[in-house]
Amino acid sequence: MVIEGAMPLKILGPQDFRHFVQPGSENELLRQFCEREILMGKFLPEFRVGTTIAGKLPRAGDDNPTLRPIDAVCVLGLPHDYHLVWLGNEGKKRMTKSRHGRLAKSEWCPSVGDKVALIEVKSGKPNHESVGQLIVYRTLFEQDYPQCAVDQLWIIALHDDPLVRAACEELGISVWTEDRDGTDS
Repeated sequence: MVIEGAMPLKILGPQDFRHFVQPGSENELLRQFCEREILMGKFLPEFRVGTTIAGKLPRAGDDNPTLRPIDAVCVLGLPHDYHLVWLGNEGKKRMTKSRHGRLAKSEWCPSVGDKVALIEVKSGKPNHESVGQLIVYRTLFEQDYPQCAVDQLWIIALHDDPLVRAACEELGISVWTEDRDGTDS
């Protein structure tokens, strides 16, 4: 099975990306995370999950369950690869602008034994919502792709929240924040 997505008209390199994002935005945080090679693998942005359960739900007329987009999935063990496009919630604010700036959707053919990391990005602090989103995304991903293993869960955020970070550590969720982890030593 091949997962396909729309490719932007022009793929931008990291040197071009700074012209399209605002400091502290979700796009900028994800770019920094990718460039620092904290996770090595192929990054797939706005990866939709929930097709398995959506297919089992009763449908009333035109009401179809919406699939849930994970901000990014990193397929571990593949060569480090990311292309830039806008993340969805920022794109809504910029509908008149080019959508070339977020991590571009690409193809991935899941194989038995593939390990992935699920990534949620927040432009503020990690919060309860981001923790819950990752737990739900993990369940939906595992139902859609039982041949793969969710190896890691990540929250990427601009600012740190020590209480949420401590809870994440208990749950096995890694947290990377620009203000705590992003400074170069």
